[in-house]
Amino acid sequence: MNRPSRLIQQKHINLSELQKEAWQLMQAGELQKAFELYQKITRSGTNKQPGVADAWHMLGVIEHRRGNNSLAVNHIRKAIQLNPEVPDFYNNLAVVYQRLGMAEEAKKLLKTCGHKERLAKQQYYNDYESKITQLRNSPYMEYPCHVHMETLALCNASCKFCPYSNLERRGSKMPDELVAKIIDDLTAIPSNIPFQFSPFKINEPLLDKRLCKIMSQINEKLPHAELSLTTNASLITDRLLARFSGIRKMNYLWISINEHRKESYEQIMKLCYDQTVRNLNLIHAWKANGRLGFQVVLSRVGDNSEIDKAFCNWVRTKYPLFIHKILPRGGWLGQMELDQAPIPHVRCQRWFELSITATGKVAHCCMDGQCRYPIGDVTVQHALEVYNNPAYRLLRESTQTRLDSPICKNCSFI
Repeated sequence: MNRPSRLIQQKHINLSELQKEAWQLMQAGELQKAFELYQKITRSGTNKQPGVADAWHMLGVIEHRRGNNSLAVNHIRKAIQLNPEVPDFYNNLAVVYQRLGMAEEAKKLLKTCGHKERLAKQQYYNDYESKITQLRNSPYMEYPCHVHMETLALCNASCKFCPYSNLERRGSKMPDELVAKIIDDLTAIPSNIPFQFSPFKINEPLLDKRLCKIMSQINEKLPHAELSLTTNASLITDRLLARFSGIRKMNYLWISINEHRKESYEQIMKLCYDQTVRNLNLIHAWKANGRLGFQVVLSRVGDNSEIDKAFCNWVRTKYPLFIHKILPRGGWLGQMELDQAPIPHVRCQRWFELSITATGKVAHCCMDGQCRYPIGDVTVQHALEVYNNPAYRLLRESTQTRLDSPICKNCSFI
């Protein structure tokens, strides 16, 4: 007899942990064990609890894999009844209908799925616009909500969707005096106005040996700043993680890995896959031991293929304590020739940020990788003077859509 799941044996059921274990069993091909856990979720939780509708959906997926398509229909219909807003439910029910020879019903469901996806996208844009309206009516009109500071313009990767390979300032190192000046400038942001500080831009920040010292300086001088870091993780060590664990107000560690398949990873990143995976395992072990209090995100620059979904499944299975994200491909304000998503008819949250390069010039935004549209220079200006440059302030103050901006009208990144 199979040993029951340790989570089923617990008196108090943690539904999110059950979901995680069930998903891992699914990925391992243990369909019956996964089925039992998903059943446990449907019986233990109320219909209004997050995850119960997903559990009914996964019961249907398992029955479909077993060839029990009539049972699959009943389970997925129950999921739709509990949460009618999830496009995947309709899509997978259509797959089951097709297997049952119900072509017309499947066609109607696929149409509904497309409609739900459009509604979800429109709701996302509506929420995004609401956030920008809130920013316009907040102190962030005067002060940046996010500051990027590139301390060393070097990277050890070579991603084909990043402008680093043609970066004119490559190798530039921000002088210690300028680092200190920028931090001092930002002390003018009132202490009751929190903001995000990211010591990177178009670079691998871990190449700068001063990084932890700079982050400590930010902690000391700007206690209202939340820190975030993006890296490819190839240079992570136990010693670095120990130093990161001592950084206060570390919001997240974002790891740009982009591929979970070894050959593709090494083609895209030009880094050693095995070393990166060893480092991810190390970070996950630190997270599992409770030694890292901040979130860890694994991201991929997506291409709208099945690989995007496979990447998310890989993260969920191999690194359940990490968050997975798929980022859209961006054209970097025309600085890269890439297929990108349609340009949304919305404003831009990046207008409320300050993006400082290693030379001290301030780029138009994080997407202005080459700094072709500078808005100022912190070597000769106060950082907040640059942020409140009249033309840039007008952009965030009154522009109704990025399509009205000559610089932003071809940018799909949000």
